Amino acid sequence: MNLPSTLRATGLGLSLALVFATGALAEDSNSVPPGQQPPTEQQEPAPQQKPAPDPAKCVTNETDFKRAGDKAVFVIALTNACESRQSCTVSAYVVTAGGPSQGKATLLLAPASEGKAAQQSYALPVEGMGGMANVSQSCTTL
Repeated sequence: MNLPSTLRATGLGLSLALVFATGALAEDSNSVPPGQQPPTEQQEPAPQQKPAPDPAKCVTNETDFKRAGDKAVFVIALTNACESRQSCTVSAYVVTAGGPSQGKATLLLAPASEGKAAQQSYALPVEGMGGMANVSQSCTTL
């Protein structure tokens, strides 16, 4: 081994030793910086007003290929589980053996307490029963 590679190996070894020694000292130290309390002594924050429900968790979707008369459709059914009105934009790109289809719609969902009005669906005409679908939805509280 020549001198430059020996120096590099020694420098690397010393650097690693320094890193591990510093980490061990930090773990062993029970001192708390001035102006801070240990986690067990910190007070819990005051209860705040309940935040508005997340629209992404309020609305669920179900998708399926169905027949509407003699036509094939891809149905996106949304259901609102919260007590706030929701406006949801759904987009779909469906590929069947007959070719691709795409569509976009905005659905307005009533609060869950209004029963059937909290459920809306969008039917996208497609070329065949079955295939692959990419679906997205974006909802906002009204």
